[in-house]
Amino acid sequence: MVCSSQIKEEKTHCIRQIMLPHTCGTTTDTSRINSTWLAKEYEDEIRSDPSMSITALIDAVQRRFGIEISRHMAYRAKNKALEVVEGDGDRQYLCIRDYLQTVMEKNPGSRCHVWTIRPINKPEKNPRFHGLFFGLHAQIEGFKNGCRPFIGIDGCFLKLGNGAQVLAATARDGNNNFYPLVFGVVGTEDTATWSWFLNQLKYALGGTTGQFGTYTFMSDRQKGLLAAVHLVFPHSSHRYCLRHIYANFQSAGYKGGDLKKLVDAAAYAFDKCDFDVAMEELRKEDKDAWEWMCNIPPKHWARHALDTHCKTDLVVNNISEVFNSYILKVRDKPIVTMIDSIRTKLMPRYASRREGVEHVQWEITPTYAERLEWEKRNARWCTAVCAKKGLWQVTNTPRTYEVNLTESSGCFKWDLTGIPCKHDVCAIYKAKEFPEDYVSDFFKKPMYKEAYQKPHISSSRSPWMDENENT
Repeated sequence: MVCSSQIKEEKTHCIRQIMLPHTCGTTTDTSRINSTWLAKEYEDEIRSDPSMSITALIDAVQRRFGIEISRHMAYRAKNKALEVVEGDGDRQYLCIRDYLQTVMEKNPGSRCHVWTIRPINKPEKNPRFHGLFFGLHAQIEGFKNGCRPFIGIDGCFLKLGNGAQVLAATARDGNNNFYPLVFGVVGTEDTATWSWFLNQLKYALGGTTGQFGTYTFMSDRQKGLLAAVHLVFPHSSHRYCLRHIYANFQSAGYKGGDLKKLVDAAAYAFDKCDFDVAMEELRKEDKDAWEWMCNIPPKHWARHALDTHCKTDLVVNNISEVFNSYILKVRDKPIVTMIDSIRTKLMPRYASRREGVEHVQWEITPTYAERLEWEKRNARWCTAVCAKKGLWQVTNTPRTYEVNLTESSGCFKWDLTGIPCKHDVCAIYKAKEFPEDYVSDFFKKPMYKEAYQKPHISSSRSPWMDENENT
């Protein structure tokens, strides 16, 4: 179709409109949109799913608008949307003090601290962020009054691209669930940062010794950590994670399933005789491997030589690994958003346990009640002879042990775990008493309640949020 009209006073016609079949190919490219527009369009989707992949965003734009965008544009659009949703990463460092002040006002007794340094060569510049410590009053008091004096410490990288790391101290409650105690953020992991973090922990706990004695630490022997623990908690025992010891054992060239079985047998033995047998077998198998293990004092990794006041037989630092997994999804968020996300995630966890324990019928926590039942079933194979009141000779062929009902057992298991073993149960039954009465208070209902007694207080909209938005 062609529409034309004659030009005035001329014989010439001017074509005003023409409609001919298109011969050019279609395209899904366009220069009419940019990353800022896309960020606004998809802000709600990214708010609902901050982990939305770049590919998913490209596909969503294609389906909705029939337009292809580059990965670069999608990446920029997502980052701009995340800045709105979660806050700007760099700007949030300016708001840390205000945020922590808000937390401490809402949770009196908490210990939150920021460590800054001023460049020596440019003292006129503003101080730079160097570390952060975050400990809520509810968790600190719950640990001091309701948990064993046992702390796993570990570090893990943040996904911020600046090398920052999270340092965490984690405990276990009376049901053997992981109990997040405190955590911090530092630029690097070395003796100085670990010493600073552990000093903050010491102040939060009120000293190097609690009401249940000195604290026992377990770690992976990270860089600078051994010296820091010895410096800040000089009287504390320090266990080394067996999994990481074995990793170093393999790196030293001692590989193979047979060697691992012997190392495990030595580490998990409650009885020193069993430990000695396993180590002798290791020496026969590979003398160099035996010498390598002998260079690590047994008090750091072998059950038979561990301290007993913290009532745990752990030789693997899995409680810290659990916390690292627990915060995995928020480790790529800006620092304040990350901290508040962790706090928010912990709040219902503590609330549900605090409310749930009010309605339970048990007096010994389920995990340890089950362990005690296992020991009671196996006690039938033992025989006990009374030497004097409270002192028994218990035989479990081919071995004989001395059992003192003041919580001491010849096989060392009761001493270490706080749960009577089969030898102790046999003697307790012969004494016409109940094994449940000999379970450590750490695993009973009153102390479990103490661990979750104090509530976490949520932080309402506060000045730090407004500053973050207006900076």
